Amino acid sequence: MKNVLIALNEKLLVFNDFKQDVANHKQFLKESENRREALQMEVRTISTKVITDSQEHTSYESQLVEENKSLKTALE
Repeated sequence: MKNVLIALNEKLLVFNDFKQDVANHKQFLKESENRREALQMEVRTISTKVITDSQEHTSYESQLVEENKSLKTALE
């Protein structure tokens, strides 16, 4: 009877270890998913900013090209 109780106690300890491992893994996945979502939002924000900056630079470049043409025409 004593050996059976010791064996059952060991099985219970193993079961509790597995249960704790599952809980830890779930927590790790939840934190990882939250970080991934935050990074995805940051990437979207940065990409929107890059597109806006690119459009502004292109517009400014076109303006400078036009100014250069008009100055060249004025010099001639």
